[in-house]
Amino acid sequence: MIKVLKVATVLSALALSAACRAEYESPPVTLKSDKGPVVCQLYTVERTYWDQAIQVPEGLTKEEGDAICQAEGIRQQQEARRRS
Repeated sequence: MIKVLKVATVLSALALSAACRAEYESPPVTLKSDKGPVVCQLYTVERTYWDQAIQVPEGLTKEEGDAICQAEGIRQQQEARRRS
C-alpha cells in the first residue's frame, strides 16, 4: 500500500511539473545542424535547463538535439543579459 502511495505521489508531481512548464514555453524554434533542422522547445531565459529538442533529423540522437537546444537557450540567456 505504501509503495502504491509513493508511486502515485511521484506521478502526481511529474504531471504537475509538466503542466507548470507549459506557461513558460516559447513558440518552437528551428535551428540548423550539420545533419539537418532541429526543432526546439525553449522556455524562459531563466529556465534553460528545460530546453529540449522536440524534433531531430535522422542521424542525430535526442540527446544531441537536446544539447543543441540547450546551447541556444544559453545563447539567448546571455544575449538578454547583455541587453539589460
